[in-house]
Amino acid sequence: MDQDTQNFGLDFGPNKLSLFGNYLEARLQNLSCKALTYSVTHGSLLGVDIRATQGTFSSDDADLILTSPVMTSVQFWQKSSNAVCLSAANGSLYVDNSCKRVCRYRNLAENIQPVIPGRRRLLASASTLPWICSPLPNGTLNCMHYDPVAAQVADQCPVGAMYQYKSQVPQIPGCYDLKTCTLNQSSQCLCKPGCDMMNLNPPGMCDSAGRCCQTVCGGYSSADMFPNLNAPRCGILVDKVKYPYCNGTLTQQWKFTSNSGQIAVAVSTNISESNNTVSSYQGSKPSPTLPATIDIRTSDKQILNQLFHPGGSNVPYYDRFQFQMSGPGAPESSSGLFVWLSSVRYLAIPSWIYSLLSLNLLAPTTGSVLLHLSPAFCPAFVTSSTKAFYSRLVQIHSLLVSTLQTYPATSSTKPLPVSSLIMFNQLSSNPILFMTDPNTNLVSAKEVSPLDYSLIIAIVLIAVIFPAVVSFIVALLAFRFGSKYLKEFRSQKVKEEYMISNVKQLFIGIEEYFDEGLIEYKMKYEEMVGRSNWFYMFENFVWGAEAQRSMLSELVIVFVEITAFMMPGILIHVVAQLTSAAYLDSQCNLRPDYCNCRGEKGAIMYTLSTIQYITIAYVCIGFVELVLYYLSLPYDIVRKFVRNVFYLLLFVLAWFVVSIFSMVILFVFLGILFKPAFVIPYGIAIVGTFSASASLHAKLMKLRIRVQRGIMKKIDLERKKLTTIPPALSELLIRKNFDQALYENGLSISRITITVFGFVCLIASVYAFVFIGFDAFTTSGDVVASYVNSAISIGIAIVTQQGLASEGEEEDIRNKVDDLQDKIVKSLKGVLRMVSKQIELAMKLYTKLKVSGNIGIAMPE
Repeated sequence: MDQDTQNFGLDFGPNKLSLFGNYLEARLQNLSCKALTYSVTHGSLLGVDIRATQGTFSSDDADLILTSPVMTSVQFWQKSSNAVCLSAANGSLYVDNSCKRVCRYRNLAENIQPVIPGRRRLLASASTLPWICSPLPNGTLNCMHYDPVAAQVADQCPVGAMYQYKSQVPQIPGCYDLKTCTLNQSSQCLCKPGCDMMNLNPPGMCDSAGRCCQTVCGGYSSADMFPNLNAPRCGILVDKVKYPYCNGTLTQQWKFTSNSGQIAVAVSTNISESNNTVSSYQGSKPSPTLPATIDIRTSDKQILNQLFHPGGSNVPYYDRFQFQMSGPGAPESSSGLFVWLSSVRYLAIPSWIYSLLSLNLLAPTTGSVLLHLSPAFCPAFVTSSTKAFYSRLVQIHSLLVSTLQTYPATSSTKPLPVSSLIMFNQLSSNPILFMTDPNTNLVSAKEVSPLDYSLIIAIVLIAVIFPAVVSFIVALLAFRFGSKYLKEFRSQKVKEEYMISNVKQLFIGIEEYFDEGLIEYKMKYEEMVGRSNWFYMFENFVWGAEAQRSMLSELVIVFVEITAFMMPGILIHVVAQLTSAAYLDSQCNLRPDYCNCRGEKGAIMYTLSTIQYITIAYVCIGFVELVLYYLSLPYDIVRKFVRNVFYLLLFVLAWFVVSIFSMVILFVFLGILFKPAFVIPYGIAIVGTFSASASLHAKLMKLRIRVQRGIMKKIDLERKKLTTIPPALSELLIRKNFDQALYENGLSISRITITVFGFVCLIASVYAFVFIGFDAFTTSGDVVASYVNSAISIGIAIVTQQGLASEGEEEDIRNKVDDLQDKIVKSLKGVLRMVSKQIELAMKLYTKLKVSGNIGIAMPE
């Protein structure tokens, strides 16, 4: 019965198993016991290969479905509609029905009454004649002018007829003729108004003698059922030794009682093999095939109507809607279930891919409902690979379509969209679609493969490959630019250190003493290469790597560095985890062997696991590189290997991160075409965040350029006045102090980048809070809510753009530029004057030492 419990059974020996409860759903397989009792009010019982000498099964509305390979005598009483299905081997099913056909004469004097058609609606009109409207089968009205005179003429009967007007003729089905205004006066026709047309319970039908006949069921019916072909019912009459049994005294004695729950019992050595079995339904004569008239329980129809047609809409707010069927003959959830899809794209592309490519934004939302078939199929079991199974799927599909479109009968028809479809989603195979033959108008079931929708798959592949390739190129260019910048940075840094360590040579000219071919330069450059790894550059970019800091500041910086380098790994690891969870949910949620399914490792799971291992390796190598950096160990072959591996993994993860974000943005904008009501607010948020961030970056860069131009002009004038400072030294001092001044005033490249990044995080936090509210208080398909959500998103974008990212008035900007220029120029002038005074003092000291004859001692210092 269940894939995770195959060949598992329970043998209670000579003991009794009793199941009691108010609501109890029991699934039993390969069970043996002396006696079995199941007594509940609600729930269901499904037992396969049951062996119990005595069995008592009772319920109020729970379905009782059992199979056994042992010959069984059955007593059954289904009180509401005798919904009992019995199946056994061909020629081995014997049923004694307790239902009897009772026929009696009714009061004929009250039978013949004029039966007037349903009253039609009269609509007033500005014309002289009113309108008369009558309903059509499709739900529309057929309206025409009503002329009383013409209507009276058309209503008159021929001369000599039994009635003067046609409207006076009793409309008894099969007994009247309006053309001749005649009425069949047979006993059967005179009986029908008080029998066939009275909606009796149980239904009545008049016979040719004029008697009203009803099938009345009361008490227990009985049956003898055998698993072998053509078994005699009373074997002792054939061979007492070979067949030591007779009516009602078979090996197993089972008794079934239910008020409204359906009963299905099958006795066969192989319940899934229906070729050699016969069935009886409601006490009918055993037959290999029985006409199936299935329906959904009324209470379930009401729930279905509320969930699938919220507010009277034609479709639900979900992208997927699952119908889990129950009842005798309904497909087991382990084999599959019926699913309504709002679009065929959800059939072609698995839901977990949408979760990956849109971070769950475009993942199809799913609703579900449990529907119970009553009346259901007989026999209760058929093999899923047989034509009978496919035929049942077609019947259930037709029932679902009819119920979704026409229930309740008092409301207008709710046609399903042409783009939607209902399929049977098989768990272990391809889904089954239902197609109507245009020539015969018959519905057939056919397995389809997602690969049949090549256009949809091609579009998704392009939308995945294109950003992945572009992201790879961007990451590669970024790393090449970073490598070039790092080389120039190292060279400049070595020159500065060489210059500072040889200040006395600046007065002669550094160009005469500096050469990249010098051994001292090579040693310093090699030292700088070992020192300037990713952490050094990050620290230098954010704070300045060589600034003096307290121990607490160093700990904060280390924590920030760890967070920064781990962020790509964390993002990729989280995405891989979410994708794994979405994949396992889509594969395993409906499988009975849920735990085994989650433990299975396919190509997808191996790929996701590999990505997670890469992130773990990246974090480990990053910590090693961080430790080596702070220990300041020599840059040997071990450090080179660690750093190269770290950069390689960093490149891979950076590519992954850029690819995922670009794919998400692309799919959000693609989602606007398919789910505009839901996705538009997110698209507005992306555009608004990008626009405001770009505006803020442009604003700060313009301010930096204006401040830089004004300062450089003033500093050039100031530098010409200072003849005591060598040009190379003055240039170094101006550059370092100018960069520091820009940093302190928030105009350096690093501070601008950090400001914009913080601004993006702020806007993202605001939108995240707002979107959580959207999800909590609105539905994805509500158009009015979509307009409100979009307006809120636009409002946030405008407020952030105008309040935080706009440049403001030109006069205010000019005043701010002037203030910053004065502040920075004043600081730079102070530095240059201080250095000039120090040089003057040094020159005076040098002169005095030279005059006193101590220059030989002073020079080495």
